[in-house]
Amino acid sequence: MINGLRALFVVFNIVLFLYIVKQIKNTYLSEYRTDLFSLRIELLMLFKTNDIELNSDYREYEDLINNYLRFAHKISFLDLVIFRFQNKNIEFEEKSYFVCDETQKVKVELEDLKLKLSLLTVKYFFKTSLLCKLYVLIEYIKSIIQVKNTKTKEKINSTYIYTSKQMKLAN
Repeated sequence: MINGLRALFVVFNIVLFLYIVKQIKNTYLSEYRTDLFSLRIELLMLFKTNDIELNSDYREYEDLINNYLRFAHKISFLDLVIFRFQNKNIEFEEKSYFVCDETQKVKVELEDLKLKLSLLTVKYFFKTSLLCKLYVLIEYIKSIIQVKNTKTKEKINSTYIYTSKQMKLAN
């Protein structure tokens, strides 16, 4: 009887934990979409305050943000990794969404918006994906190992140079 109650309690706790994790992920998704809406408004305000007509360049960038909004609940870090490995031989050319002949300030602000979009997506992936966190941790550990190896090689090289000078002085 007691073992049955313990098993029921464990199952209840697992279900509760999964429910809480799902609600947290939904909260992060809502936050991500809110940030995307803010970014889209910022894009519109950028065009309106600088008296730039809403041309196809604006529409193309707005469509990009709208696609992120539409498919935010479906995209994941794993999808990104799989896509990148499937297309590893394809070189992605950097496409400028804006070919405006407006001031340099506007172009810089547009590039800033593009960067914000990328950072929002990375932030969302990091918050919602355990795989993304593991990837960042592995890359961090690899960089530490690489730094240690570089320092070791530098010590070996400096010791070799030092001993070479000592041998030349001895001869």
